[in-house]
Amino acid sequence: MHLTLDAYSADKESLANKELIRNFLDNLPELIGMKKLAQAQVFEYDGEGNKEDWGYSGFVVITTSHVSIHTYPEKGYFAADVFSCSFFDYKKILSQFKKTFNFKTYEHQVIRRGLKFKRNV
Repeated sequence: MHLTLDAYSADKESLANKELIRNFLDNLPELIGMKKLAQAQVFEYDGEGNKEDWGYSGFVVITTSHVSIHTYPEKGYFAADVFSCSFFDYKKILSQFKKTFNFKTYEHQVIRRGLKFKRNV
């Protein structure tokens, strides 16, 4: 499964808080029944001269793939992905993102990937 999330009118302070983003990424895998392989990493992007485009990109690698987020605090926007070879409750994940980043509107997709991949299940 692959969840994509685009969120609008999110809390700008939360999107600009590097530690909050890191903690969210560090804690989300356990909340959704996944196991992380390493601590989350969060990197700042300076917007390359356009101060409205600055933000953070964060990633956490999980045993079954990854979780990522890219924030644009000045625009109140973020894009996130949760990709896993295992089933997950995407509604629970959406709820966790909403609780943390308090967005007003969003778009999401749930994509089933690797349908022909042979798993040991």
